[in-house]
Amino acid sequence: MILAILGGLIGIISLFTPTSFNKRDGTDLYYVWMNQLALDLEPGPIELYFLESRADIFLICFSITLLVLIFASAILLIILTNIHRKFSSSYQQLRIKWLILAIIITIATIVWIIYMEIFYSIYGASHWQNYSPNFGVIGPFIGSGLIIIGVYLGKKSEKNNERH
Repeated sequence: MILAILGGLIGIISLFTPTSFNKRDGTDLYYVWMNQLALDLEPGPIELYFLESRADIFLICFSITLLVLIFASAILLIILTNIHRKFSSSYQQLRIKWLILAIIITIATIVWIIYMEIFYSIYGASHWQNYSPNFGVIGPFIGSGLIIIGVYLGKKSEKNNERH
């Protein structure tokens, strides 16, 4: 259970960290979050804004939808785990729900990664050639991985308990 909760927390934390960054010309540094907000850390004042290239309303709505889907899945996973812990509901059903939520988090993250590349390619560029991945796009995979490991270890633990 601890791995699943930890995976959910990592998924949530990753949504508050940048998904990618771009260091231009050795001086400008841009961080971008999944919701398309950008932080410009060039010499001078720090600015938080939507990049002009990312000001497309569909891109922003799509990104926020995926962000909410990941956030809701991680929160639901933590809530379901706590309900199971307090009321001893079916562990088999809980593990199935964990697996479904981990898959949702993973797929939503992959869809965002692919859509960013599609969006940039429409304008003749490449997101992932210009920006390097950061924890905001790696964290959901780590969180989902921990959840899936928790499902697997829970299955082994349940089998061992049935033998005794």
